[in-house]
Amino acid sequence: QQGQPNKLAALLFCLLTFFCKVCLAGKSHYNKCGLTFDKWLTINLCQTSNISKSPTNIFCNLPLENFCTLCYNLDMNGYDFDDTILKGNCWRRFYFYCLARFPYIALLLVVQVFFALCYLLHLIDNRKFSSVMSWYLVFIPNKQKQVEKFWDKNQKHIKKWYLDQRRDDDVVISASPRFLVEPMCKRLGIKCIASEMNIKTGQYTGPYYYGPMKVYGYNLHCPDAPFKTYYSDSFTDAPMWQVVEEGWLVEGETAVLCYKDGKPLDEYEKHKRKKYWRL
Repeated sequence: QQGQPNKLAALLFCLLTFFCKVCLAGKSHYNKCGLTFDKWLTINLCQTSNISKSPTNIFCNLPLENFCTLCYNLDMNGYDFDDTILKGNCWRRFYFYCLARFPYIALLLVVQVFFALCYLLHLIDNRKFSSVMSWYLVFIPNKQKQVEKFWDKNQKHIKKWYLDQRRDDDVVISASPRFLVEPMCKRLGIKCIASEMNIKTGQYTGPYYYGPMKVYGYNLHCPDAPFKTYYSDSFTDAPMWQVVEEGWLVEGETAVLCYKDGKPLDEYEKHKRKKYWRL
């Protein structure tokens, strides 16, 4: 009973914040998708507290800290993982980490080089190539323990620009395996949507979130919590930029706005040409 006034004060603050943001941002994603306030309120309160949709239960039983999600969910940020918030590619880094500790997996190099050539000649797709390159996992002992040790060594490669703006409601959508990305996301205290791979066999067991498939994962896991922004280092993530308010291209420790309201800006073509000539 003593905490009830604090809950009511938090609720009033969140309601005021919501109305201010919606009224001042007439072209917001919430207006475009027709998300009404009562639906939005019910969705967020029930999803964060696992309680019934009864108004009495919502206002009496919801922990005070969960009211914070009311403000956060108004403008959530989405991120790619590799070369975006992490310097380098975590899957490549993990391979070389394992190669240094278990040199015998180098015996698979002949097979891996063959399939790499097939990939470059467009004879196999990205998913198949990534799966073949993951066969070495079969020969790695104590896999989960190796993942944790890997991040103990590589956590330092999380980029400073991201740490400076990190929020608890951030969501990562990555093509890299979930068993590898998720432990780092948990250390950062953020959510993770990543490709499902069997850590014992290196075979994919679910969607491979690459290119347009990231939009599928976004709609599947975040149907009622639209992103305001999505950050990525790759132009293959343009489908994600097209469905959020702002798409940001990450280069090193800087981010450039290249999509706005689903449409490419001049910076998009400029940096795309620059990257093409660099390649």
